[in-house]
Amino acid sequence: MEFRDQPDSPDPPPTGENDQPDAQSINHNSSNNIPPESSQTTLLPESSQTTPPVHTTDSDGRVPVDQTPQDDLPSSLSSAAATTVAPSPAAAATTTSSPTTLAIQPDFLASLAGTELTPAVTALLKQMMDEKNRQEEEKARREGLLGQIKALMDWPNMDDAVRAFFPEDYMGALVSWILGSMQPEVIRQAIVDQNRKELEYHKKREKMVHDQHREITVLRKKHQEALHDCDTKNTPHRKPIVTKSNDEEMQRVLLKQEEELYSLDRKIVQAIDHLLTAQQKKFQDLGLPGMKETMVSQDIQQQMIVIDVVARLAGVDGQAK
Repeated sequence: MEFRDQPDSPDPPPTGENDQPDAQSINHNSSNNIPPESSQTTLLPESSQTTPPVHTTDSDGRVPVDQTPQDDLPSSLSSAAATTVAPSPAAAATTTSSPTTLAIQPDFLASLAGTELTPAVTALLKQMMDEKNRQEEEKARREGLLGQIKALMDWPNMDDAVRAFFPEDYMGALVSWILGSMQPEVIRQAIVDQNRKELEYHKKREKMVHDQHREITVLRKKHQEALHDCDTKNTPHRKPIVTKSNDEEMQRVLLKQEEELYSLDRKIVQAIDHLLTAQQKKFQDLGLPGMKETMVSQDIQQQMIVIDVVARLAGVDGQAK
């Protein structure tokens, strides 16, 4: 508190015994002599002056902790305000977000030793442990399936150029599709239908080749009998004529057979191309990675390898090439 020297004032005039002021004048004078509020605050030291707390309310009408500017706090209060209060283990467990992001740290579990937990926290911890176990089982399952796929592909003996068709991201997508979207019954039915139709075309070609071979056998026998008749009928001079006739007939038959086989092969190729396109569309609709309608040889080679793997995983012994 500051003490200021009062200014000198002239001696008061003498008063008599009857010149005492009355009570009303005393009260009036004393009220006029009360210093204003501002003059009272100036008597406090500057270090003790603090900013009044600011109270704000949130959207729910609740009043949070006083929001006092930290720069205006005394040093002792500033250090206390800067100290971070660590939440309790139970509070830390209850602030966990969605179940898909649950994770348990070993330090966190160690901090719970000897702590009495509420049923809600216990249930949450169990959920976190179940999620962790599920993720570990899923990882082991994916790694096992990836090894099985590579074994079916004969990965160690595969050429580097062919192996380049199957980068890591593609193999991961293939594993995810097999685990989540693969329909074994649909796969088996599609493969069986494809093999059955291709086998029909193969048998049809085999039948034509067999018929042509039988036709040539009959024709050769006929030519031999014609030459034999020249000897038995005493007409050896006709042998050159018969031989030339036989050769010309053989050439005509062979040319006809070649044209017939070529025509059938063209039809089979077109039919197989149609089957390939239908198969690509079928597996594309099923969501199999890498499946699309294409005639690029590299893409078809990749698709055939993948379909062969998928077919054997679905229980089909082989894929028709």
